[in-house]
Amino acid sequence: MESRRVVIRGPGVQGVGYRFFLTRGAMSNGVEWFRANNLPSSSGGLQAVEACVEGGERAVEAFVEFARNNWPETAEVEKVDVEEFDGALPFIDTYLQLFNVEQSKKFIGEAKKIKGTINSVEESINSIEENTKGVKETIEDQGEKTRETVRREGEKTRQVFEDHVTRDVEDLRREVRDLRELVEKESR
Repeated sequence: MESRRVVIRGPGVQGVGYRFFLTRGAMSNGVEWFRANNLPSSSGGLQAVEACVEGGERAVEAFVEFARNNWPETAEVEKVDVEEFDGALPFIDTYLQLFNVEQSKKFIGEAKKIKGTINSVEESINSIEENTKGVKETIEDQGEKTRETVRREGEKTRQVFEDHVTRDVEDLRREVRDLRELVEKESR
């Protein structure tokens, strides 16, 4: 039996599905015992993921080769270190079950956050709807007031116009009368 510890370091090796990616690589290469963990960031700010494997020599070497040359699409890897490992590991199936439980807990936590966000958005929408109703009522009230003001001012303008026209017509009649009188005087 062979065992190895593979440590992958880089600015983006956590939160990109690396542990599951390594688990699939180990399974596809026939590794029997396996564990993968996110490690604390180094002093240089690099993230790290470790995978410890144990199994037949070919399976372990194939996995090491896989880990050195493959990574998740969104991962940012700077280096891959391989060293001997001496420790206990769970069967890969057991690790995978534990990993799934861990990921499910994360999912539930994220789902709760999303639910809180949805509730907050719904409250905002309700508030906007209430404010919109108030604005609509205000606009309708202002519209009615504006229509009334336009009607009143229109009537005032019509009355002023009628008064001016009446006065102008009376002035024209007077002028016409004066002109007739002048014409009659001149014709005599």
